[in-house]
Amino acid sequence: MKKIFALAAVLILIFSFYVNAKSNKINKSDSESIQGQEINISRLLDSKNTYVGNINEVSNILWNLPGDRFKKGILLQTKNEPYGIEVNYGLNDKEKNELNDEEKAYLEKRKKELNEYWTDENTKKVFLNNATTLFILVKNVDRVKFNLDAKNKCSFSISRKELEEFYGKDLRKYVENIKLWEKEVLENTINSDKKIEGFFKSHEIICK
Repeated sequence: MKKIFALAAVLILIFSFYVNAKSNKINKSDSESIQGQEINISRLLDSKNTYVGNINEVSNILWNLPGDRFKKGILLQTKNEPYGIEVNYGLNDKEKNELNDEEKAYLEKRKKELNEYWTDENTKKVFLNNATTLFILVKNVDRVKFNLDAKNKCSFSISRKELEEFYGKDLRKYVENIKLWEKEVLENTINSDKKIEGFFKSHEIICK
């Protein structure tokens, strides 16, 4: 009887390892990361086929994209075409006339995190990935602009037409095929230094 219980326990343990391994494989199959921040396509698809005027869904998309912890605000151009989304990145800390030692230390820590995160290389990856994702998920957005207030003040603006010429297809098609999104956008473009550099040679990030 003891042998039967022992054998059953071993089989349960093996089955658990198999299920966990399979689960991890599934989770990783539609996830990538930029600077340690996960990009989960399945989660992003909860906001597919939305429109520029839906601030809640646009916010939800950005919440699930790299750079969100430095997002200061969103501006939506919905009155007339071209419809646009403008995202501001930087520190949300309000200016104060006087800061105590604890507040000064926290502000310095945030500034350090900001500048360590927004390196030239990472900024390019975040901007291209986030613009691509917005064009994939937001059906009627025509232009996306990012403003960054870090060591330098930088801005990047791109139209749907320009980005679709780069990828060679209607970006909205990726909502129908997660595997293709992962392969062509995340693996072959965002994680390719050659593709990133080639793209930004003709689509400049303007810094002051």
